[in-house]
Amino acid sequence: MSITARVVPTPRLVIAPTVLFTGRSSDFLITNTGDFGSRGAVRGGTVVNLGATYKATEVVSLFLEGRNLGNSRWEPTSGYVTPGRSLLVGTRFAL
Repeated sequence: MSITARVVPTPRLVIAPTVLFTGRSSDFLITNTGDFGSRGAVRGGTVVNLGATYKATEVVSLFLEGRNLGNSRWEPTSGYVTPGRSLLVGTRFAL
Protein backbone atom coordinates (compact mmCIF):
# COMPACT_ATOMS: atom_id res chain seq x y z
CA MET A 1 0.00 0.00 0.00
CA SER A 2 1.26 3.50 -0.69
CA ILE A 3 0.13 7.00 0.10
CA THR A 4 1.34 9.91 -2.02
CA ALA A 5 0.54 13.59 -1.79
CA ARG A 6 1.24 16.43 -4.18
CA VAL A 7 1.73 19.82 -2.54
CA VAL A 8 2.10 22.92 -4.73
CA PRO A 9 3.11 25.83 -2.44
CA THR A 10 3.97 28.05 -5.44
CA PRO A 11 3.28 27.64 -9.18
CA ARG A 12 6.94 26.67 -9.76
CA LEU A 13 7.43 24.29 -6.80
CA VAL A 14 5.94 20.81 -6.34
CA ILE A 15 6.63 18.69 -3.23
CA ALA A 16 5.62 15.02 -3.24
CA PRO A 17 5.93 12.93 -0.05
CA THR A 18 5.30 9.17 -0.33
CA VAL A 19 4.86 6.47 2.32
CA LEU A 20 5.18 2.84 1.13
CA PHE A 21 4.00 0.04 3.40
CA THR A 22 4.49 -3.67 2.77
CA GLY A 23 2.83 -6.08 5.17
CA ARG A 24 4.07 -9.40 6.45
CA SER A 25 4.08 -12.07 3.73
CA SER A 26 4.87 -15.73 3.12
CA ASP A 27 8.14 -16.40 1.27
CA PHE A 28 10.95 -18.89 0.72
CA LEU A 29 13.60 -17.83 3.24
CA ILE A 30 17.26 -17.52 2.26
CA THR A 31 20.00 -18.12 4.85
CA ASN A 32 22.80 -15.59 5.51
CA THR A 33 25.11 -17.77 3.38
CA GLY A 34 22.75 -17.45 0.39
CA ASP A 35 21.39 -21.00 0.57
CA PHE A 36 17.72 -21.92 0.42
CA GLY A 37 16.39 -22.16 3.95
CA SER A 38 12.72 -22.98 4.36
CA ARG A 39 9.31 -21.52 3.82
CA GLY A 40 8.39 -18.84 6.35
CA ALA A 41 7.18 -15.31 6.87
CA VAL A 42 8.95 -12.09 5.92
CA ARG A 43 8.17 -9.16 8.21
CA GLY A 44 6.60 -6.00 6.81
CA GLY A 45 8.21 -2.61 6.58
CA THR A 46 7.67 1.04 5.77
CA VAL A 47 9.68 3.39 3.54
CA VAL A 48 9.24 7.19 3.44
CA ASN A 49 10.35 9.15 0.35
CA LEU A 50 10.22 12.86 -0.43
CA GLY A 51 10.58 14.50 -3.83
CA ALA A 52 10.61 18.15 -4.87
CA THR A 53 10.75 19.81 -8.27
CA TYR A 54 11.35 23.49 -8.95
CA LYS A 55 10.64 24.84 -12.44
CA ALA A 56 13.47 27.35 -12.91
CA THR A 57 12.48 28.28 -16.49
CA GLU A 58 10.09 26.96 -19.12
CA VAL A 59 12.65 24.34 -20.17
CA VAL A 60 14.75 23.77 -17.01
CA SER A 61 13.58 22.05 -13.79
CA LEU A 62 15.67 21.24 -10.73
CA PHE A 63 14.75 18.19 -8.67
CA LEU A 64 15.60 16.58 -5.36
CA GLU A 65 14.61 13.08 -4.26
CA GLY A 66 15.19 11.77 -0.76
CA ARG A 67 14.61 8.01 -0.66
CA ASN A 68 14.12 5.83 2.41
CA LEU A 69 14.47 8.84 4.70
CA GLY A 70 13.96 6.75 7.84
CA ASN A 71 16.78 4.39 6.76
CA SER A 72 14.43 1.41 7.04
CA ARG A 73 16.35 -1.91 6.82
CA TRP A 74 13.99 -4.73 5.91
CA GLU A 75 13.56 -7.34 3.19
CA PRO A 76 10.37 -7.00 1.10
CA THR A 77 11.39 -10.40 -0.34
CA SER A 78 13.81 -12.74 1.42
CA GLY A 79 17.38 -12.01 0.33
CA TYR A 80 16.74 -8.50 -1.05
CA VAL A 81 17.41 -5.82 1.56
CA THR A 82 15.88 -2.37 0.99
CA PRO A 83 18.67 0.09 0.09
CA GLY A 84 19.50 2.59 2.82
CA ARG A 85 18.86 6.33 2.85
CA SER A 86 19.86 8.13 -0.36
CA LEU A 87 19.61 11.54 -1.99
CA LEU A 88 19.36 12.27 -5.70
CA VAL A 89 19.75 15.80 -7.06
CA GLY A 90 19.48 16.73 -10.70
CA THR A 91 18.28 18.86 -13.58
CA ARG A 92 15.66 18.09 -16.22
CA PHE A 93 15.58 19.79 -19.60
CA ALA A 94 12.44 19.90 -21.75
CA LEU A 95 12.76 19.98 -25.52
